[in-house]
Amino acid sequence: MGPCSPLVRRLRVAAGIAAAAAACGVAARQWPGAVAAVRSHPYFAVEEISVRGNKALRREVVLAAAGLRIGMSIWDVDARQARENIEALARVRRAAVGRAITRRGGNARTEPPPAAQCGPDPEHCGRRAGRGVG
Repeated sequence: MGPCSPLVRRLRVAAGIAAAAAACGVAARQWPGAVAAVRSHPYFAVEEISVRGNKALRREVVLAAAGLRIGMSIWDVDARQARENIEALARVRRAAVGRAITRRGGNARTEPPPAAQCGPDPEHCGRRAGRGVG
């Protein structure tokens, strides 16, 4: 079998995503605990939180304000609320918070994007080039 055209590959991917979404919808209706089981599955547990540029505040203060902890489900991370809570701290001008599933084929990335970047002055604050966590 020869190589597929880009259009055929995109259609196959779209069909796969649609099938997966349909299966998830059926599972959620047929099994009320399916959504809770997926949300609490260890695959989606937060394994690492990176805080950068926090020279004025201790890491624990930033994480407590954001409501982030190791082991929580990535689906329970409210990036907007966490960012607002961090930015409400004294000495923080701007924060970038996001989420990402970094596992690919059983391998975790060695350096996940930061959960927050904050500091006493603008050059220590803000979104890192690339994508944030979420």
